[in-house]
Amino acid sequence: MRNALFIFAVFILTSVVSWSPSFGQMAGSRGGLNFGSNSMHVMPELTPEAAQCFITIEAKSEVRVKPTEIRIVLALTKEAETSVACRDAIDIQFQTLKASWISEAKIAEADIAEDFIAVLPRYEYEMEQRGGRELAVEKNVGYRMQSNVHLRVDDEEQARKALDVAFKFNVTDIIAFDYGSDRLEASKRNARDLAIKAAKEKSSQLLSVFDETPPVINVQESTVVHYPNTMYESFENTVADSYRSNRSGVAYIQAYRPKNTYFRGTKADVDVGTYEIPMKIELSVVSTVRLYFESPTAKSYQRSERMGVIDKH
Repeated sequence: MRNALFIFAVFILTSVVSWSPSFGQMAGSRGGLNFGSNSMHVMPELTPEAAQCFITIEAKSEVRVKPTEIRIVLALTKEAETSVACRDAIDIQFQTLKASWISEAKIAEADIAEDFIAVLPRYEYEMEQRGGRELAVEKNVGYRMQSNVHLRVDDEEQARKALDVAFKFNVTDIIAFDYGSDRLEASKRNARDLAIKAAKEKSSQLLSVFDETPPVINVQESTVVHYPNTMYESFENTVADSYRSNRSGVAYIQAYRPKNTYFRGTKADVDVGTYEIPMKIELSVVSTVRLYFESPTAKSYQRSERMGVIDKH
């Protein structure tokens, strides 16, 4: 009897341990959404012509660059009965903001610029009697003007101060943040050097399968700067009921479902670069270098082609 109770107790203890709660994979709201295939990369086969004429070896590098300047674009909007009144109201608002940005955010006057955008008429419907009938007639009731302001700041701290000033005057329409760096040209050269070095190292390893190293016959290069605004990702991930009533005469207005937006960083599959997770806004310089080597069979292939032995059709 005691042995039976002992075995039963061990079974219960084992069951509790196996059922104890545990954390699964941490995925966040993005988890489960398809942002690309996880299937293994399959290299396409070369055509006989390409395989017998040349060999290509490619390497890619990434250099991340911290921004040294930020441009903030804000929209100033006013409505008035006339376009002149709109322009005057925006002028007053801009001059007030400009003085505060200079004194409070320490932004140089040369780094504040106004960019006029548009003035549009506003219309409303008014009821009128025409031909014994009451009609809703559209009439011009004023104008709406928007003028963009560009601010150049040194860093995120100064950007926050500039926004605090804008918010104090109820200016909240932030159109864009653009990032730049005075180290881009040097970073391009650095990325290119890294890609060339990686291509040479890769060539030394891969071409070791030949008894003699094939000669280089050409080189190709592409260096691209990826700015932060291209490295954000947005998605929607909501829980929604699948059942909806179809009663006639009832209009359904869905609740607002905001998109989730975050800084993803680059997705470049590089041979040389940093593999650290992007935590702050950075520019990404990606350089690709492709080396062309003469295939060991190139001369015999070209000779056969001249003699008409090879039929490309």
